[in-house]
Parts: sequence; C-alpha cells; structure tokens
Amino acid sequence: MDNYSNLPAPQEPNTEQVGLTDEQIIQQINEIGNKIVYVANNIATIHKEIHQMDLQFEAYIASLNNDIEKRKLNIPVVSKQLDSLNSMMSRILDKVLDMDVTTPMEMEHKMRMMEIIDKYLNQISNLTMRLLL
Repeated sequence: MDNYSNLPAPQEPNTEQVGLTDEQIIQQINEIGNKIVYVANNIATIHKEIHQMDLQFEAYIASLNNDIEKRKLNIPVVSKQLDSLNSMMSRILDKVLDMDVTTPMEMEHKMRMMEIIDKYLNQISNLTMRLLL
C-alpha cells in the first residue's frame, strides 16, 4: 500500500491570486538577478581595491624601513658632529667666562654672549638626546 495516496495532488500556482502575470514575475526575477550581479561585481571590486591597498601599504612600510636603515647609518656621523660642536661651544663659553669686565657695557655684552652660548648648548643637548632615542 502506498503511503502517499493520502496527500493532495500538487496544484499549479495561481498567479491571479497574487495579482502578477507571468511576465511581471519573470521581470522581477530578472531585476533581482541583475541586482545580485551588480552586488557581486561591487564586492569583487572592493576585494581588488583592498588587495591593492594592502600592496601599497606594504610598499610604504618597506620604504619607511629602508629610510630608517639609512638614517641609522648616519647616527654615528651626526653624533660626532654634535659632540664636536658641543666641545667648541664649551671652549667659547670658557673664554667668555675668562673675559675681564670693567664697564657695565662690557658686563652686558658678556652676559648676552653667555645667554647665547647657553641657548646653543641646550639645543645641542636636546638634539643629542633626540638622536639617542
């Protein structure tokens, strides 16, 4: 005995109940298909652009790493120059401190020179510290 004999017979869908003709249904299916294709193309474009951005970012990082390596090679040269400049400024400061002052104008001149030298020594120290960090 067949267990499926109690099932109702399949019926054709009644498009009149829904209110759409076969042409309208086909048109809507085509529109949905076109939208799916459009979305799929956009997703593929986005993936391609993300990949391109990843490659550009990796190239930028490689460029920065190369620049860092070049600058690391310059650190000893710059450090020696800053040390040399610092010792020259210290000698100048010693000479200014040894100057004999007899008039207020000479005293003002000496103080001004000491301020300028101190300013430059501070700048050299700051540059040296930044170079070491």
